[in-house]
Amino acid sequence: MEWSFRGQHLPVEVQGNKSLRVQWALRMARASDKPEIKTNEFVYDLQVHRFGGYIFNLRQSGWDIKTREIDNATPNRHFTFELISTREELEDSFDEGLHKSHKQSGLW
Repeated sequence: MEWSFRGQHLPVEVQGNKSLRVQWALRMARASDKPEIKTNEFVYDLQVHRFGGYIFNLRQSGWDIKTREIDNATPNRHFTFELISTREELEDSFDEGLHKSHKQSGLW
């Protein structure tokens, strides 16, 4: 099956793995002019129906993902999800900050 998200074909290596599909889509959206992904994009475009579990697992592993409710006027609630940073990015920024603070204090 040909997978695509916002006109971009998914790389072959993420197509068979829903967790990797969610990660790839979050990164692609963040790099675009529309960083938020709507619920229906996960369900219909990426065919990840239980995406909330994948978002939960990513958060547990250190990813910072913002959730925003976009329509509470209907019985079915709709949300958007935006990647703020991955665990690796947080670790890198922490290491850079630690290096700067030690350098300024004369420890390095």
